[in-house]
This record gives sequence, C-alpha cells and structure tokens, in this order.
Amino acid sequence: MPSAFHPRTAPLNSVGRKCPSAPYRCGGVSRCNHCRDNSLVFLVKSQVMKLGLRFEYALAIFATLGQACHLLKRQKTLAGILLIIIGIQFNSMADQITELNAKGRDAYKNDDYATAVVCFSKLIPFNDPDAYYYRGLTYFEMGEYDKTISDINESIVRFPRKHAFTVRGNAYAKLQDHQKAVDDYTEAIKQEDLHKERIYYSRAQEFYLLREYYAALIDCKSAVMILSEMTNSEALLGKTYMIEGLAYEGVGQIGQAFTMYSMSIPIQRKLPISSQDYLVFSKRGRIYDTRGRYDEAISDYKEAVHIDPESPVANFYLASFLAVCADEKYRDGKQAMAYAKKACELNHWNDSSCLETYAAATAEAGRFDEAVKWQMKAISLDLKGERLKTAQERLELYQHNKPYHEVHDIKGA
Repeated sequence: MPSAFHPRTAPLNSVGRKCPSAPYRCGGVSRCNHCRDNSLVFLVKSQVMKLGLRFEYALAIFATLGQACHLLKRQKTLAGILLIIIGIQFNSMADQITELNAKGRDAYKNDDYATAVVCFSKLIPFNDPDAYYYRGLTYFEMGEYDKTISDINESIVRFPRKHAFTVRGNAYAKLQDHQKAVDDYTEAIKQEDLHKERIYYSRAQEFYLLREYYAALIDCKSAVMILSEMTNSEALLGKTYMIEGLAYEGVGQIGQAFTMYSMSIPIQRKLPISSQDYLVFSKRGRIYDTRGRYDEAISDYKEAVHIDPESPVANFYLASFLAVCADEKYRDGKQAMAYAKKACELNHWNDSSCLETYAAATAEAGRFDEAVKWQMKAISLDLKGERLKTAQERLELYQHNKPYHEVHDIKGA
C-alpha cells in the first residue's frame, strides 16, 4: 500500500484535500494527525516550489520532511529530527542550485563565458539536468568545439533535449566533420518543432561542402518555403539563396546560380555586412567575367574584397581578373600582384590556384623569371590531368617571356 506521505499520493487537507483516514472522519480539516502532518508537508512543498526549484529537488525535500512527520507522530523523535535536518540541508542545496543556475545563465547571456562555465561545472555534481547542456552551449561560444561535443553527448544521454542535436551538429560543422554534422541536423529536423528553417539551411551548407549538391538544393528549397511565410527572415533568406546558387553552380546550372546570387545580393545589401557576404559577390563576379561583362565583374570582385579584405577567395578572384582578363584595359599587373600575394599569404603559399595567379600577375608585370619560379612551385603541388597540362602550357609561355591571358567570346554578352 503506498505511503500516505508519498508526494504523488498524499492528500493535503488544509487546502481542500481529503483526509487519508477512511472513511474520512475528520472531513478534511486539520484535526487529526494525518491532516496536521500533511498540512505541514504541503506548506513546505509550496515554499520549495515558490523558489523555482525543479520538481526532483522539491520531491526530495517533500518526501524527507513527510517521513520525518510520520516518525515524530510515532514517537520516533530522534529519527524524525534527523530527517528534518536532512530536509533543511536539501533545502539549502536547492537554494544553491537555483542560485548557480541563475548566475550561470545570466553570465552566458552577458557573454561572460568563463563565469558561466564555472557555474555550470559546479552544478554537475548535483546532477542538474541543465548543467551539461548549458556548459556545452558556453563552450561553443568560446570556440571549444570538442568540449561542446563532449558535454552535449552527456546531455543527450542524461537529460535529452530536442535542441541538443542542433548544437552538436553546429560544433561538428565548425570542426569540418561535415558528415557527422549532417547526421545531427537530420536528427534535429525529426525532433524540432521550431526553427527548422535554420536547420535546413545549416544542413544545406554541409551537403554543399560534401559535394552533395542535389541534397543541398532540396534543403535550400525547404528552408525558403518556411522563410517565405515568416517575418524578419531576410538575413537567413539571403544566405539560403547564396547556398542555393553555389549548389546550382556545383551541378553546372550556371544560369540558375546567377539568378540565385542576384536574388541574394539585394537582400544582403540591406542588412549589416556579414563576413561571408564576400562569397556571393565573388561568385557572381566570376559569372559576369566569363560572360564578358567586365564592368559588372570588377565591381563585384572589388565589393567582395571590400567586405572581407582577409578573404583568400576574394583576393584570388580579383587578382586573377586583373592579371588575365581578356580585355587589356582591365589588366593591371602590379595591382594583380598585390592581391595575389595577399591570397598566397593567407593560404600559407600552399595553394596551387593562388600560386598560378601570382605567377600570371608577375608575368603581366613583365617579371617573367619570377613567373616561371611560382608557376613551377604550383606545378609541384601534385597537379594532375587537364589541370597539369594547362599549367605546363602557361609555364612555357612564361619561359618565352609571354604573359597568359584568357580568351572569351563576348559577342553575345
């Protein structure tokens, strides 16, 4: 038979509950021992709940004090007093947990991540259900992604949360473990009720990086479908269009890619500049370039470098245009060298495309010995197939003191 003092079964009389003494002789008022004891426990539980404590802590205090009252009623005074002391200790512990939780969350919101980590770490011995999850979130903001994954793993095992898979997926994405990120985003989509558009967008990025372009396109369309029905969604919508453009370019649909880039750019121009915005300008600039629309091309290339001067991609595209453009009026060897050198430095002089561009820039500037040197270094970086053949053709030009220039049929541009 369940105890009359178990928190899930105990009738609490002084607030209109029935007395457990069959046949409820006291009528539910605080006159019998059952009713007095249960009234005390109810008051304790009410105070605990007012403190904002989680049910498991309130349950421990409630059950302990309830048992203490039961023992005191049976004249087991010492045991009852001891249990009351334990209940008070539980209450003190619960106060400490509540204080640490509030302090940790406030620190997290105010970007005081060191303090937040200390608070959440102190909660872990109490088996607090939020400790691992919020410490994992904090580690993510600190850029400690391995620790994020470790804490979220514990959170998922101990106290599963819907959003945990998204957080862990974000950490895997930062560590460039794209497949694990996709797996977590897929699980998050199954569980999440809100913010699915963000998860679709994030998974589309990972699919793109895995070169699964059609899967990326499907996720982009799913995100756009949700975003089109939302307000204040322009920032994410613009980024989604960009990823969709990249995916279209990946499958060779350049016209569709150009359309998506052109849809993305007006949105991004209305918003605060993001460090990733350079890419859409670089990519659209390259399409303008191949179509012979050089004014639009150089405008986009320069905008990309303006957005992120430290981007090797943005510097590479502008340098390449200035070095090898089919129209000589746009070529400038010295400027091309500056941008190409910056791209090489940012890639630690270990990227064959940047090295080839630097070689082309030095050749355009008339420094053919340097062009030969850097072209040979690019070739030494394991170029193969058609790429190796093209690189060797360029090298031969430089050896004969001739620069390399692109040739475009721009009649239909």
